[in-house]
Amino acid sequence: MRRILSALLFVLVPGLLLSGCDSGGGSVPSDLGDSTAVGFVESSATVVEGEDPSYVLEMVATDPGFKEIRFDLSVDAAQSTAALGEDLMGLTGDTTVTFPQSTTSGGTVTIPLTIVDETVDEVGFLEESETIVFTLAPADTLAPEIDAGAASFTLTVEEDDAPLTVQDARARPSGKRTVTEGIVTRVEADGVVEADGAYVQDNTGAFFVFGSDFADLASKGDSVRVDGEVGYFNGLFQVSDVSNGPQTKVLSSGNALPAPQGVSLREIAINGENYESELVRLAFDVDSGGDTNFQSGNYTISADDTTSTLRIPGGSDLEGQEIPSRALFQGIVGQFNDGGFGADEPDEGYQLLGLQTGDVQSFETVLSVTFDDGTLSPMTAYSVASNNDWQSAEPPVDSAPLAEANGFGGDEPANDWLISPALDFSALTLETLTFVTIKGFNDSGRRGLQVKVSTDYSGTGDPTNATWVDVSDRVTFADNGGGGFSDPTPSGQLDLSDAQFQDGDVYVAFQYRSSGTSDAAQWQVDNIEVSGVPVN
Repeated sequence: MRRILSALLFVLVPGLLLSGCDSGGGSVPSDLGDSTAVGFVESSATVVEGEDPSYVLEMVATDPGFKEIRFDLSVDAAQSTAALGEDLMGLTGDTTVTFPQSTTSGGTVTIPLTIVDETVDEVGFLEESETIVFTLAPADTLAPEIDAGAASFTLTVEEDDAPLTVQDARARPSGKRTVTEGIVTRVEADGVVEADGAYVQDNTGAFFVFGSDFADLASKGDSVRVDGEVGYFNGLFQVSDVSNGPQTKVLSSGNALPAPQGVSLREIAINGENYESELVRLAFDVDSGGDTNFQSGNYTISADDTTSTLRIPGGSDLEGQEIPSRALFQGIVGQFNDGGFGADEPDEGYQLLGLQTGDVQSFETVLSVTFDDGTLSPMTAYSVASNNDWQSAEPPVDSAPLAEANGFGGDEPANDWLISPALDFSALTLETLTFVTIKGFNDSGRRGLQVKVSTDYSGTGDPTNATWVDVSDRVTFADNGGGGFSDPTPSGQLDLSDAQFQDGDVYVAFQYRSSGTSDAAQWQVDNIEVSGVPVN
């Protein structure tokens, strides 16, 4: 009989010649052809799960004569890693293939097979490539034998599944499975008693892996695949039960960590969910609460007119370390919103986690400019073009003076520079620039403000005679939406630790330009600070 099953691609194996005698060794029946042949049209084929939804298994008869021909189609389980009903649908098991009496030479029997593309919730997700081997054999003594044994056909199913990104994993409902890859950035173990586990980050986000087994398995810098159940604890997204996940494994070790993102404390307070469990970099003042050295517990930190919490978990490497009054933080953003198990909302309670030595370091300021005295000092203004130069001005939303450039109404399109004094980075590392901007009005042709760094500026005169490196792509600039005045906007932590900035005097400049005398944005800059970690 003919079995019609659900669909696959064309797969055929060269027809194999049948012997001229029946299985009992008698003479060739008069109603078979003189050279009857039956077999798969191909001996092998490959399909890609998720790209090829189906494959058609095809068998052909040549010179069949006038007799019905029946063969057993079987799966060689010993040679197969894929299985019917799991990886392929359309056949439930071994069956009989019949070429009817009316078959002409070249007649075929086809069996459509459906390739199963497993979802992340199924066991087969992310399996290795698999094969299934089909064989043909005479179904009874009336069928001719196949010379050299049964004809066989091998179908290879290549895996196209990809681990979920962290962003996609974080979108999964609580209680569902995720399989996600990333780099281990911090491990909480070996005495950190609050929550054994590790933080894993890719280029879309990060999450906490809860479980001592994983903390024992993974090390900082490992590339890992995590297979577990997603959920929340006090607002913190986490993946748990990973030791039972068949895909959990360390893929490689010794990898570079993702670079910490330069952010402001204010940004974390407002949009902490965007940084949860990720590596960040920022500076802040620390209220020691009367302690000289860090103890397990919470410390109040402040910057950008914002306060938050620095958490030192019990067992942290930072316990006993001297508390700096001003610190550079390079570590993990955590969350504890008091919601308990399963609580995602509210989006609050974000805190910085001091887990290891180096997460919190003393910070030394080499330049601090507030413009509070009504002058630009110690900054220097230089006008390349336009008579509307950098000047001290009052901001639209505050009473403290700041530096302002506005090319509107000038005698020509502006090109004006505000340049720092020479800075010496020789005794520092992890140098960082921060400032605040306010934008007014809009320039149709350009943003209007750039931030640049030079190591060959003479310290006086025309800055265009020096070489400047544009670091504007590291800045969060104020945005007024094209009109009116923006809110004061922290720049974020600009990393100036580039090797090219480590030799000789370093100058930081704010270059203002306008497209015309009536087509110009107004930019204000305040609270310029350059700091770094002292070299021991």
